Amino acid sequence: METCKLPREIFEEVTCPICFDVLKTPIRMLMCGHNFCQSCLASFLLLRLSEISCPTCRENIWMTPKGINEFPRNRCLENLIEKFSLLEDKIKLPLVPSLPPQNVPPSPSEITNGPSSLYGKIWYFGDLSRAQANDLLTKQGQVGDFIVRKSESKHCHFALSVRGSVRTVHFVMSFDSKKYIWKVGTHEYHSVEFFLGCFKKQSLLKNETLVLIKPFRRRY
Repeated sequence: METCKLPREIFEEVTCPICFDVLKTPIRMLMCGHNFCQSCLASFLLLRLSEISCPTCRENIWMTPKGINEFPRNRCLENLIEKFSLLEDKIKLPLVPSLPPQNVPPSPSEITNGPSSLYGKIWYFGDLSRAQANDLLTKQGQVGDFIVRKSESKHCHFALSVRGSVRTVHFVMSFDSKKYIWKVGTHEYHSVEFFLGCFKKQSLLKNETLVLIKPFRRRY
């Protein structure tokens, strides 16, 4: 039997915007409609006061004494993911998005993993310069904090800036609009989220350990 692939649109709906992995039960839904693993959301809210913002759309959300239990569980989405997991076990269905057929170019609105998908992400800082990224990560960041931004040196390219133990390291990223993939060096990834998720445990560098721990957040 051929291996089936989960459509990209569905993959995006079942991916946690904080850990970049498939949502884990219990799933909590904020008032703005965005979903998160309960454990990821709890960690995100740990150091925040009563007024917080959604990690995806940054809409202000007010906390009550109930804490994270204030946000309803998305049982419908939990059941959907469970069914996909059962299907995966039965026919080896990978929870990864399928790319458009190479002989059928998609319209711009159908390319959901392109540069426009970065806007609104908690780790995307747009036109932030290399020097500004260095300054923010050095003064306010911790080892493993990261930022995705536009590249200053290469048109239509982007950069991943990561705070290391000694210095901030930068990686150039580009989107191939013909193959609908992201390129980082000689490696290819179907989305920036997938690329970031790959290096939560695997080091970005060969000669020293540099893993992605969490998106950088300004302290002031």
